[in-house]
Amino acid sequence: MSRRVGNTIVPRNHVVRASASRRGGVHERGRTAERMGSRAKVREMAEDWREDLAFEREVRVELNDDE
Repeated sequence: MSRRVGNTIVPRNHVVRASASRRGGVHERGRTAERMGSRAKVREMAEDWREDLAFEREVRVELNDDE
């Protein structure tokens, strides 16, 4: 199959076409998406940690009030 460039007809390079089709592979998440995912995971872990600290403070206050 050929293509038209300007007024001339240029044949397609079948070697380049074959190498381009070999480039396919497993669809993976990009590096940016992986970084964003890890940042979100750290944010969630930090939020859980803060909630645990708040719970511990509440328990300590309740224990001190009872004494």
